[in-house]
Amino acid sequence: NVLLLTVTRCPEDAEDWHYFNGWCYSLSEAAEGWFGSEKACQKLGGHLASIASREENSFVQALGQCEQNAWIGLVKTDVSDRKFSWWDDAPFNYTERFSININAYYDCCPEGWLAIEGSCFYVSSKRTNYFNAQISCESMGATVASVSSRREQVLLTMALGCDSRIWIGLEKVKPCLSDSSKSYCYMWMDGSEIGYADWASGHPSSSNEIECTYTLGRWYTTNCYNEYNFVCKKK
Repeated sequence: NVLLLTVTRCPEDAEDWHYFNGWCYSLSEAAEGWFGSEKACQKLGGHLASIASREENSFVQALGQCEQNAWIGLVKTDVSDRKFSWWDDAPFNYTERFSININAYYDCCPEGWLAIEGSCFYVSSKRTNYFNAQISCESMGATVASVSSRREQVLLTMALGCDSRIWIGLEKVKPCLSDSSKSYCYMWMDGSEIGYADWASGHPSSSNEIECTYTLGRWYTTNCYNEYNFVCKKK
């Protein structure tokens, strides 16, 4: 589905809104076309979003879980000159393709680690199987990362980007702990409870050969011996 992206100052009831750099964002089912979507945004006290930086663009991409299209507030204002402008009159200074400098997220963590929601994350450029990823993380006093909330998932996706599959620390357990939900067949290796889950459609798999989890905007299960990049987490 095509979604619309709205931005406004944070409302009092911000459960479905996501904070970034002083603004709140929300994804909703799109109204009819661009103008219908902008009108729907205005009813919520905002506009279709303008994007002013690489960091904001990566946040928007992460909010859409790397797979959803979204209307934004960029419109052609002069057909003959092919000029574009932001509908909310924001300066049109940022036009680069999405990329992110992970060093921008360094804050009270060891050098090369990212500070996200009170934890430190390390994104490895090395591709390896899940078990070797866990060994590498443990050697740094960490574990393959758990994800405890929607906001943490968005910020982590923002740092990881949408181009590579990344191991996270969610493993299948045997026997399954509950028959009520397939999520209970999995557990975080750092002992965290699965209070939040972001499975992609068709996942987790019920196959006995698929026992580990990677993220690519959302969570997917696969064979643990596949080789992907990985992310470590520690307090």
